[in-house]
Amino acid sequence: MTDRKPDSSWGRKLADIWPDLVDEAHIWCLHCLRVFPIGEWDRTEYCPAADCNGSPLDARAWSELARDYGWPAVPVEGQVYDPYSEP
Repeated sequence: MTDRKPDSSWGRKLADIWPDLVDEAHIWCLHCLRVFPIGEWDRTEYCPAADCNGSPLDARAWSELARDYGWPAVPVEGQVYDPYSEP
């Protein structure tokens, strides 16, 4: 695993990088398969999970995934939601 920056030097929020996420409350990380409030991503611009180095490229809109996979509209923060496992 690569080192993570503790703070962003970009000074931008995740929604500035991915404008389609601006109305999202929760973001799912493709890297670790966990979900967190968008504000947690905005703190560092990396996945908030301590053991994950997911970047903004790994961020996905929770509402779309919840709809597509039948997951709850309001997720459990930090829980793994694995689209690759059998239901």
